[in-house]
Amino acid sequence: MNEKQVHASAMHAAGIADQFRLMQLADEDGDNRLRDIMDLAGGWVGVASRLGEVGVLVERIRAEHGEDAAWGGALPHVYDVWQQIAEALWHEYESSDTERIVRVAVGRASINSREDE
Repeated sequence: MNEKQVHASAMHAAGIADQFRLMQLADEDGDNRLRDIMDLAGGWVGVASRLGEVGVLVERIRAEHGEDAAWGGALPHVYDVWQQIAEALWHEYESSDTERIVRVAVGRASINSREDE
C-alpha cells in the first residue's frame, strides 16, 4: 500500500469505530453486547485490530473500482459504507469471514444510495 492508501485505511477504521460506538448507544443492551464482542476479540485491542483490517478491506474495495474511484462518486457515500459495516459487525461479530461481512455491507450501501437517487 502506498501512503495515500494507508491514510485512507486508517480513516476508514476510525469512521467505522465511530459508527460502531453509535451502534452500542442505540442498542438497549449495548454495553453487554460490546462486552461480548470484546470477550470474543480478546479485549479492545482485538476489536481495534479487526477494525484496522476492515479499513484495509474498504480501501482495497475502492481500489478495485479503479485508482480514481471515489466514495460518494461512482461508489456509495463513505458515511453510508461505514454505517453499514458497523451495523453488520455489531450483529455478526462472531463470524470470522470479515471480507464477506464488509463486501455485503458495501453492497447494501450501494443499493441504498441508488434508491436515494
